[in-house]
Amino acid sequence: MDPFTLAIGALSVGLQAFGTQQSTSAAKDYASTTNPLHAAKSQQDIAIAGYEQNISQQNQNFMELQNQRQVLQNVRKAQQAGSMAIATQANQGALFGSAAGGAKGQISGEANVNALGFAQSIQTGRNIFAQNQNITGSRIAQYGIESDINRAESDYKVSQATAAGTMSLGKSLLSGLSLFKNT
Repeated sequence: MDPFTLAIGALSVGLQAFGTQQSTSAAKDYASTTNPLHAAKSQQDIAIAGYEQNISQQNQNFMELQNQRQVLQNVRKAQQAGSMAIATQANQGALFGSAAGGAKGQISGEANVNALGFAQSIQTGRNIFAQNQNITGSRIAQYGIESDINRAESDYKVSQATAAGTMSLGKSLLSGLSLFKNT
């Protein structure tokens, strides 16, 4: 085989090897660039979920405070109603009559119904906040999993490019070897 053909064959093998190296290098550059970006995004997602969790906690604290205020207001209203009932009975001269017991019972019953409503409402609110906390916790875990998946995909692309480059180089060397055997 003439020296020109040998030179072209050697140049071909060299260019294929260079292309393989460039492809592998590009895949590694891609992974080294995107892995930190995916990790940073996951960290931001986790931080945002944490902020949402803090807001949810503040909402729960506000709900608890409002419930305490309503319970106290309910007690005050029951006391006021009892005082008004006693004053009315005293003004009518019926302080020791049967109506006094009935009025106290009605006021007490109404106060207890209101207290039960407050207790049920606060429990429902607590359950909702607990579920929101579960959702946020799951979302944080999901962000970590997504980060791991992105890292694995980048590593896979690097491995795939390296394997493809090695195979291409092997084919080039094999064809170059057969080219040199024919001389």
